[in-house]
Amino acid sequence: MNSNFQGAGQAIPLVFNVLRGLFLLYLGISLVKIIQAARQEEDWQNLARTPMIILVAVTVGDILTQLIIGTGATTTP
Repeated sequence: MNSNFQGAGQAIPLVFNVLRGLFLLYLGISLVKIIQAARQEEDWQNLARTPMIILVAVTVGDILTQLIIGTGATTTP
């Protein structure tokens, strides 16, 4: 991203960090809802299914992206 948008500076890491924060916030809120449902003896498995699918999809997507394009770091001999 930095090589394609030379003038972006610190905006690109900021955007990706905000996305990571929103993702963690979503997972945290979902975890609280799941724990509340389990304590009230409700069906917590259905509540846990969607966040787990999203977590697995994002993790697999991140791993595949790193395998395909690498980390983007360049080394100088």
